[in-house]
Amino acid sequence: MRGFFERAHLTSYLMRCYHMAVCLVEKIDEYDDLSYIRCHELARAVKTTMFGDDEAQIVDGLMNSVDHTWILLFTHGVILDVYTPGRLPMVQMIHHHTFIARQYAVGAARTDIREDVVKMLMDKMRY
Repeated sequence: MRGFFERAHLTSYLMRCYHMAVCLVEKIDEYDDLSYIRCHELARAVKTTMFGDDEAQIVDGLMNSVDHTWILLFTHGVILDVYTPGRLPMVQMIHHHTFIARQYAVGAARTDIREDVVKMLMDKMRY
Protein backbone atom coordinates (compact mmCIF):
# COMPACT_ATOMS: atom_id res chain seq x y z
CA MET A 1 0.00 0.00 0.00
CA ARG A 2 1.23 3.48 -0.79
CA GLY A 3 0.83 5.83 2.16
CA PHE A 4 -0.49 9.37 2.11
CA PHE A 5 2.99 10.96 2.05
CA GLU A 6 3.99 8.98 -1.02
CA ARG A 7 0.72 9.63 -2.83
CA ALA A 8 0.33 13.30 -1.91
CA HIS A 9 3.88 14.66 -1.78
CA LEU A 10 6.35 12.45 -3.60
CA THR A 11 6.60 13.04 -7.30
CA SER A 12 7.93 10.34 -9.60
CA TYR A 13 11.21 12.29 -9.67
CA LEU A 14 11.53 12.17 -5.87
CA MET A 15 10.68 8.46 -5.86
CA ARG A 16 13.46 7.87 -8.41
CA CYS A 17 15.84 9.88 -6.22
CA TYR A 18 14.90 7.83 -3.17
CA HIS A 19 15.33 4.49 -4.96
CA MET A 20 18.62 5.60 -6.48
CA ALA A 21 19.93 6.60 -3.05
CA VAL A 22 18.92 3.20 -1.64
CA CYS A 23 20.72 1.44 -4.51
CA LEU A 24 23.87 3.51 -4.02
CA VAL A 25 23.98 2.84 -0.27
CA GLU A 26 23.39 -0.87 -0.88
CA LYS A 27 26.56 -0.95 -3.00
CA ILE A 28 28.62 -0.41 0.13
CA ASP A 29 29.70 -3.89 1.16
CA GLU A 30 28.30 -5.23 4.41
CA TYR A 31 31.76 -6.36 5.45
CA ASP A 32 33.10 -2.81 5.26
CA ASP A 33 33.91 -1.46 8.69
CA LEU A 34 30.75 0.58 9.33
CA SER A 35 32.35 2.25 12.32
CA TYR A 36 34.70 3.76 9.76
CA ILE A 37 31.90 5.05 7.52
CA ARG A 38 30.17 8.09 8.98
CA CYS A 39 27.01 9.81 7.79
CA HIS A 40 29.11 12.90 7.07
CA GLU A 41 31.07 11.13 4.34
CA LEU A 42 28.26 8.86 3.09
CA ALA A 43 25.88 11.79 2.53
CA ARG A 44 28.55 13.68 0.59
CA ALA A 45 29.32 10.66 -1.57
CA VAL A 46 25.65 10.04 -2.39
CA LYS A 47 24.97 13.73 -3.04
CA THR A 48 27.94 14.11 -5.40
CA THR A 49 27.19 10.85 -7.22
CA MET A 50 23.51 11.68 -7.69
CA PHE A 51 23.41 15.44 -8.09
CA GLY A 52 26.86 16.89 -8.58
CA ASP A 53 26.61 20.57 -7.67
CA ASP A 54 22.96 21.01 -8.63
CA GLU A 55 19.60 20.82 -6.91
CA ALA A 56 20.74 19.39 -3.60
CA GLN A 57 22.89 20.56 -0.76
CA ILE A 58 24.68 18.92 2.11
CA VAL A 59 23.53 20.03 5.55
CA ASP A 60 25.62 19.44 8.66
CA GLY A 61 23.92 19.76 12.01
CA LEU A 62 22.07 17.73 14.59
CA MET A 63 19.37 15.10 14.38
CA ASN A 64 18.00 15.36 17.88
CA SER A 65 21.26 15.35 19.87
CA VAL A 66 23.35 13.39 17.34
CA ASP A 67 25.92 15.10 15.11
CA HIS A 68 24.51 14.34 11.70
CA THR A 69 24.66 15.16 7.99
CA TRP A 70 21.87 14.87 5.43
CA ILE A 71 20.97 15.93 1.90
CA LEU A 72 18.41 18.68 1.37
CA LEU A 73 16.49 18.73 -1.90
CA PHE A 74 15.60 22.36 -1.39
CA THR A 75 13.37 22.91 -4.42
CA HIS A 76 11.23 19.94 -3.37
CA GLY A 77 11.15 20.55 0.38
CA VAL A 78 12.46 17.13 1.38
CA ILE A 79 15.33 15.76 3.39
CA LEU A 80 17.10 12.74 1.94
CA ASP A 81 18.78 11.04 4.88
CA VAL A 82 21.06 8.23 3.73
CA TYR A 83 22.30 7.15 7.18
CA THR A 84 19.36 7.80 9.50
CA PRO A 85 20.39 7.32 13.13
CA GLY A 86 18.31 4.96 15.24
CA ARG A 87 15.68 4.12 12.60
CA LEU A 88 14.93 1.71 9.82
CA PRO A 89 15.05 1.83 6.92
CA MET A 90 18.46 3.46 6.91
CA VAL A 91 17.73 5.60 3.84
CA GLN A 92 14.72 7.86 4.40
CA MET A 93 13.03 10.73 2.61
CA ILE A 94 11.31 13.19 4.94
CA HIS A 95 8.96 15.99 3.92
CA HIS A 96 9.80 19.28 5.62
CA HIS A 97 6.25 19.71 6.97
CA THR A 98 6.36 16.59 9.15
CA PHE A 99 7.22 16.47 12.84
CA ILE A 100 10.19 14.25 11.97
CA ALA A 101 11.77 17.10 9.99
CA ARG A 102 11.76 19.22 13.15
CA GLN A 103 14.31 16.82 14.63
CA TYR A 104 16.86 18.08 12.08
CA ALA A 105 18.68 21.27 13.07
CA VAL A 106 21.15 23.01 10.79
CA GLY A 107 24.59 23.54 12.27
CA ALA A 108 28.01 24.73 11.20
CA ALA A 109 29.72 23.12 8.23
CA ARG A 110 31.97 20.28 9.34
CA THR A 111 35.73 20.69 9.04
CA ASP A 112 36.65 17.04 9.68
CA ILE A 113 35.45 15.45 6.43
CA ARG A 114 37.71 12.62 5.31
CA GLU A 115 37.86 13.22 1.58
CA ASP A 116 39.63 9.88 1.04
CA VAL A 117 36.60 8.09 2.54
CA VAL A 118 34.20 10.12 0.36
CA LYS A 119 36.23 9.16 -2.72
CA MET A 120 36.35 5.48 -1.70
CA LEU A 121 32.56 5.45 -1.23
CA MET A 122 31.98 7.17 -4.57
CA ASP A 123 34.23 4.61 -6.28
CA LYS A 124 32.18 1.77 -4.76
CA MET A 125 28.93 3.42 -5.84
CA ARG A 126 30.02 3.68 -9.46
CA TYR A 127 30.31 -0.11 -9.91
